[in-house]
Amino acid sequence: MRSRRDGLVGSSTISGESSTANSPLSPDLPRPRCALSCLEVGDGEEARPTTTQPRSPAMCRRNQSSRLLAALSLAALAPLGGAQSVWFVDASAPGGDGRSWSQAFAALQPAFDAALDGDQVWVATGTYRPTREQAHGHARSATFEFERQFSLFGGFAGFEASIDERNPALFEQTILSGDIGVAGDPSDNAFHVLYMGSFQTAADAPVVSGFRVTGGRADGQGGGLWIGLDGMGASPVLQLSDCRFDDNAAVDGGAIATVDFGLVLMKRCRLEGNRAAAKGGAVYARTGGLRAVNSIFTDNVSEGRGGALWTTSVSTGQITFSNCLLARNSASLTGGAVHVSGSEFVAGRGSWYQCTFSDNSAGTKGGAIHVNTSANIPGRADLFNTIVWGNDARSDAQISGLGQTVLYCDVQGGYAGTGNIDLDPLFRGTPGAKYEPLPGSPVNDAGSNALLVGDQLDLDEDGIWNEQIPFDLNGCPRRADDPLAPDAGGKDATVDMGAVELTVLGSRR
Repeated sequence: MRSRRDGLVGSSTISGESSTANSPLSPDLPRPRCALSCLEVGDGEEARPTTTQPRSPAMCRRNQSSRLLAALSLAALAPLGGAQSVWFVDASAPGGDGRSWSQAFAALQPAFDAALDGDQVWVATGTYRPTREQAHGHARSATFEFERQFSLFGGFAGFEASIDERNPALFEQTILSGDIGVAGDPSDNAFHVLYMGSFQTAADAPVVSGFRVTGGRADGQGGGLWIGLDGMGASPVLQLSDCRFDDNAAVDGGAIATVDFGLVLMKRCRLEGNRAAAKGGAVYARTGGLRAVNSIFTDNVSEGRGGALWTTSVSTGQITFSNCLLARNSASLTGGAVHVSGSEFVAGRGSWYQCTFSDNSAGTKGGAIHVNTSANIPGRADLFNTIVWGNDARSDAQISGLGQTVLYCDVQGGYAGTGNIDLDPLFRGTPGAKYEPLPGSPVNDAGSNALLVGDQLDLDEDGIWNEQIPFDLNGCPRRADDPLAPDAGGKDATVDMGAVELTVLGSRR
């Protein structure tokens, strides 16, 4: 039995060892949501991280909950205006009607069955496995399928009265697992942990927030999530925030496949250790969109092209990354982190703003990025205020594909474009800050404020979308001045290149 999406492979790549244990995050990587605080620097001192909690809202904002949702309280839980309701799920509960924590569903599928458009599902910590089969009698077709446009929130302890009370430390303990058969045997895992196809009408985009998604094994596309048009109706859009996708595998898009006009809006997520047999170890985007902000893509593997991302997209702006780290991804052929495709009919295009590419590798060319420029319609990659350093390939170790738009970037070996440099960014290389530049790094205050991307996913949650992005990957303010770095001076501080802004006490903001 195949998954509902095309493609079949017998490769061990989509098997591998499956685990639903809450494995630790890589210790040398930053944590989004400002879990790493801003840096303090005194005269003659080396930058050092402060405590793991932000020093103050002005210096380091936590961004762990949405203001749009913070007003919810128990008094407003049922109903929320018309048919809108909140449904409760707790794996440790005896099982009830799902109307309160004391009567919570013990499994997630009953909440998927009950929720209507606009509803919310609150999920307490625990492991939840899909049971509803898309193809009757085929166990591996079981998936959590969004047939209506409701939102899913994890990270609850099981007593909270509002979304604002969730504990971010519990997000990764709220697990959606594809390990539905023999425990630890990936050969009988679900094809897709999450599935979102066409909707009958367009409505507010559902939210999935505060989950670990793991153990999907697709013989086609999207082991963790498949999203796209699968019939007549409105194109699906999904908002992902504060989620981790790991140990998912597929032929294309080990973690996520966004295809046929599906769109994923991703904020503060981590995609780690996912695998693909052909394209996109983490994400496969075929005429689908991904807008990723403040997210981390590491240790993803493709046996073909695009260790973290493979894309071909027909719409400008559908593939954008802002404040993202792409590190230690690998591809056997091209595009250690990213492969942008071209073809006879459809070409890929992607844009990267304030991102960091490092320690990615490809077997042939494009250790960080490969752009197919030889097709009838060539692919295209635009890079702004970005670091591309320390990647590896047999040829074109950093960027493969001439003629790309690369401005105010630090590219090892150099690349033509205004404001570009070829200087060691002086990464700290220490646990929790491996890819963060030191004070005095040539990338500090070396970007272009005019090229700062807009706050398209509203990172500061002030309801203003047409302002410049206010924070870096760590949740610290952008455009902070490094007193050890030369810049043009003037009234305003200049943005740094890369995903992380050096923030120091007493700097201009």
